[in-house]
Parts: sequence; structure tokens; C-alpha cells
Amino acid sequence: MAKEYGYKINVKYGYSFDKEYNVFTDFVKTLYKTKVESENQVHRNISKSILNNLFGRFGMSIDKPITNIINNKTLDMVDISRRVINTIPLSDDSNLTTFDRTVSKLICEEFGVNYIKALETKLDIYSLGKDRKFNNVNIAISAAVNAYARIDMAKIKMDLLAKGYKIYYTDTDSLVIDKPLDDKLVGYSIKKKRLFIAI
Repeated sequence: MAKEYGYKINVKYGYSFDKEYNVFTDFVKTLYKTKVESENQVHRNISKSILNNLFGRFGMSIDKPITNIINNKTLDMVDISRRVINTIPLSDDSNLTTFDRTVSKLICEEFGVNYIKALETKLDIYSLGKDRKFNNVNIAISAAVNAYARIDMAKIKMDLLAKGYKIYYTDTDSLVIDKPLDDKLVGYSIKKKRLFIAI
């Protein structure tokens, strides 16, 4: 689509994935129907949340923070080499601490710690966190959903500009323009709730 509008693309590197079509069509249609038609606000909100989170769920990092009980010496080593999210002292020498598994180069530099040595230092702190790696994500799906959504949105915006519309603002769920959209671009459930304010 970018090429169609005159952009020149220089591919540095990429990944190739097998293509599948309509992987979530039935899933999305069912939840969308529940969201639109449900008179129960709880059911509507749950359906909306699942729909909104589906894309993000596949794009989540597989490297999760660790929560463990560690002594003060280990906490000091963690504190100068990793991002500590939270720590709660439990006794004089034990702390319930949540922290990033990976060593941070920025934090090491801030505290004058040798980054390479920090990477090589083995801390006995992963026993409770070793199974916290989640592999049920799929970056290919997340990237494809994002890319195709952006393409569809960009095509609509370019078409509107070609027809003389003014676009004041746009986001994933909204479009602020100077006149109403053609009805073919607006689903029935949105037509019922559509708000048009002349600027």
C-alpha cells in the first residue's frame, strides 16, 4: 500500500511466515455479536475486553518478571543490575521482590557495574521463576493484525482526503472529520450510536 502512494521501501531484513486466512473469524464474530446485542453490561464488557486483548495477547513478551524471596545481599546485586518492580521486606534478611529477569545495561552503567560481568554472574534466584516463561504467544499473528489494520485504516483516510474531507484526528477506534462518513463505511451498531458534530 505504501508503494502505491509513492513510498520507496528498502528491506533490511525480515521473517517469512506461512500464511493462514480467517484464523479468528468465527471467534471474533461470536464475541462481537455478544458485545453488540447483549443487554447485560457485564457480558458486553467481557466480550469487548476479550476482543480488545486478543491482538495484544499474541504480542506479549515471553520473558516475565520473577517474584521471589531473596536476602539483602542478593537484593543489592539485583538492584544494581536489573529493574526492580517491587520489594517488600519480610524480615531483617528476607524480601519479597519482583524484578526483571534480564540484566539492564542502563542500570549497570548508572551504578558503575560491569555489564558483561553482570550478565555472567549466576544468581540463585530463578528457582521460583524458571517456569514463568510463556511461549503461547505469536508475534507473526500480532504483527499481521497490526499491519493489516493499519493498511485498511490508511486506505479509508486516503480515500476521504481524495474526496475532500478534512481529517482532524484519528485513532484505532475513532475518526474526527468535517462531514459524515458514507453509510457503507459504518456498521449498523455504530450507526445507532454515531455522533456527528459540525466543526
